[in-house]
Amino acid sequence: MGLYLDYNATTPIDNNVLEYMVEIYTNNFGNADSRTHSYGSNAKKIVERAREQVAALLGAKRNEIIFTSGSTESNNIAILGIEQEGISKNKRHIITTAIEHKSILGPIRKLEKRGFEVDVIYPHLNGRIDAGQVLDKVREDTLLVSVMHVNNETGTIQPVEELGKQLKDKEVLFHVDASQSCGKLVDEIQRLQYDLLSISAHKMYGPQGVGAIVTRMKNGKRPSIEPIMFGGGQELGLRPGTLPVALIAGFGIACDNCLKNHINYKSGCLKNLKGLLQILSINGIKFSVKFYI
Repeated sequence: MGLYLDYNATTPIDNNVLEYMVEIYTNNFGNADSRTHSYGSNAKKIVERAREQVAALLGAKRNEIIFTSGSTESNNIAILGIEQEGISKNKRHIITTAIEHKSILGPIRKLEKRGFEVDVIYPHLNGRIDAGQVLDKVREDTLLVSVMHVNNETGTIQPVEELGKQLKDKEVLFHVDASQSCGKLVDEIQRLQYDLLSISAHKMYGPQGVGAIVTRMKNGKRPSIEPIMFGGGQELGLRPGTLPVALIAGFGIACDNCLKNHINYKSGCLKNLKGLLQILSINGIKFSVKFYI
């Protein structure tokens, strides 16, 4: 029997999240955009409650939350959706890092083939990006800076808080892929200054197949991004398609759980890790570990 430790890839779903989703699938199967009957209006209420729960976890406003199928789609919207903004303003320069997820690097390479210029920042040997190196690359024609919050391979926390502070007054969009940190580094995310942020439910004991892109409002306006899919007016016209009500509801409960319990989650992880290290030490494995909490 194997021991599952690959939580950076995906977590198991929390029991109360699954139970709530089953209840929705069974009793609230309406289309949230059907406005002529109670099934649709009830589904809409469930979606909007979940939107409030996601916003509360992130310290964002409810109208800044756009539901997607997960961080891969959110990342694609954040990058491909600003292409026309870059063309219209003659801002065709993008800054990212070599350690981003493929769902960041892939869309950026697509824009590069369409004439955008890309600067890629490499990390130090400790796996961390130097914020100064990123900021030194910012130019008048820089459209986007995209840096992940926590690396999905090493767990290294990147300096997105510093970058957000330095970029907030510049005419540059700042995107953060927070797939690995959402629900864990709760206080840190609530302090972050950004324009666009991507998250997934399945990294935080929620269901697979649902996530969100956060479109931060500045001076009453959201970032100028266009949809990359077409055929419906859902999610403020940015992400068309019938909303998966049960998945969104489960996402909301997972966010609520993390908001209420993230401190206990963190202390529990530390306790379990120390226990594991002790077992390994007893078996003759020697190492040095520093804890940063």
